Amino acid sequence: MNSQRKQFVAHFVYPYLFRTGSWLYYLIAFQKRYRPFVFTGVSENLELFPFDEIFDLTSFSKARITCERAIKRLLGTYPTHWVRLFSKRPATIHSHFGDGALSQMLISRALGVPHVVSFYGADATKIPKDPCMQGRYRDLFKQAAAVLAEGPYMAQTLQELGCPRDRIHVIHLGVPVADYSFRARNGSEVVRILIASTFTEKKGVVDGLLALQKVKEPFELTLVGDAPASNAGALSYKASVEETLKDCSFPVRRLGYISPDALKAELLRADILLHPSRHAADGDAEGGFPVVLTEMAATGGLIVGTRHCDIPEIAKEGVNATLAREGDADDIAAAIERLLSWSERWSDMSQQARKIVTSDFEASNQARKLESLYDVVLEGAV
Repeated sequence: MNSQRKQFVAHFVYPYLFRTGSWLYYLIAFQKRYRPFVFTGVSENLELFPFDEIFDLTSFSKARITCERAIKRLLGTYPTHWVRLFSKRPATIHSHFGDGALSQMLISRALGVPHVVSFYGADATKIPKDPCMQGRYRDLFKQAAAVLAEGPYMAQTLQELGCPRDRIHVIHLGVPVADYSFRARNGSEVVRILIASTFTEKKGVVDGLLALQKVKEPFELTLVGDAPASNAGALSYKASVEETLKDCSFPVRRLGYISPDALKAELLRADILLHPSRHAADGDAEGGFPVVLTEMAATGGLIVGTRHCDIPEIAKEGVNATLAREGDADDIAAAIERLLSWSERWSDMSQQARKIVTSDFEASNQARKLESLYDVVLEGAV
């Protein structure tokens, strides 16, 4: 690669960028040796995730959008994407989310450049349950130069879907550790527990609330998150959360959705992050693990999680966390009480938490690993 002139990588993300997408922002924006260029159908939250080079359809007139969409139905992609892509001459395209990558296979072939595909959750667990999608995924795996997973559980899931093992690469989603203040947890008279997640079944918020009802030691709960207004399933699950909260006798601070900076403050304030993820009835799952766990560990905070997907990659039993069976409120309660009983070890566990993130989940390091993978992919394409 010519080090004097950075090569473009076209990143396909829809939308750019959902409010909980800081982890994806870091992966793209922290690249140094390649020049990222974002393609999307709609841009949002740009005040949170500023990016210089974004191309979307929102600036078009309604008539043009209608025309573009009609052509998309015939060609599988927006024609303006073709024009902009050809003018940029990207070295490769990188599709974020496997289901979206299906419509970008044609673009990769037309440009004659390698196709890198990242899977993140439902695209590897829920969506492939449709038999029609299974065949399309097999075609994608044959065409993709590299397929990215967050951790070993996700890698195994992709292999079981038919992706050749030698095309699967594990690259963690990281956080910029220096942006997170550190506080060694030392225990307190009233422990501060935090739940921070979207209200969907796979996040297990109801399981967490039921577990907390069984905990005898004093604590206070802060509940951050809400259900997306456009997601009927999430709104239904939110109703279950509300019903469960009515039976909770412990104090609860409810904050709803908050900004990334406000979330950092809440993570630093809390002693324990409770995140009892589970497989949803429709097959939805974390795939990898929620990045809020990495953020909590970066502050030195402790974690109670479940043995779900790749959560044990960041939440390590007895090191910085305790783990329970997913969907089991009794076992989750036992994990909470186990961690509470270790208060004399909390300071050391906090140090270990920060060390894990610094060593294996620093955002700049993960971006470098991704760029090294681009190097390998491009060498193979020569």
